Amino acid sequence: MVQFGYACISELTERTTGHTCTLRFATPDRLRQLIRQNLGELQAILEHNAANDWRLFRISSGIIPFASHPINKLKWWDEFAEPLAQIGKYAKANGLRLSMHPGQFTVLNSSDPRIRKASVAELTYAVRFLDALGLNGEHKIVLHVGGVY
Repeated sequence: MVQFGYACISELTERTTGHTCTLRFATPDRLRQLIRQNLGELQAILEHNAANDWRLFRISSGIIPFASHPINKLKWWDEFAEPLAQIGKYAKANGLRLSMHPGQFTVLNSSDPRIRKASVAELTYAVRFLDALGLNGEHKIVLHVGGVY
């Protein structure tokens, strides 16, 4: 069976999970506000997708602003456990398959140890996010690997 979906942004809805701020304004309260907003948007997007029979959706890596950056000290997976679990339940109940795709700066085979460390932090975040949704291995993290450095 062919299933349709898309990555991160739909032209048919004005919803976005990419609400963020500059690093300078990334206070705990501001981050909480943005996370709450982005999770609400994700729920609305998934409802829209289910209603339109789009079963695949790639979640933006920016859904939790600065998730892998040291500025974000929130245990967002605990603070937002309930809405995250509800989103995951909704996805499962409606046969939606979700994925994430860390950005091009995620380079595990970089010769620069700082880049490798940041890459591991970004992947840890993606795993933690999908785990917080209560999703299984059907829901993937898409990586590009290889290259010459």
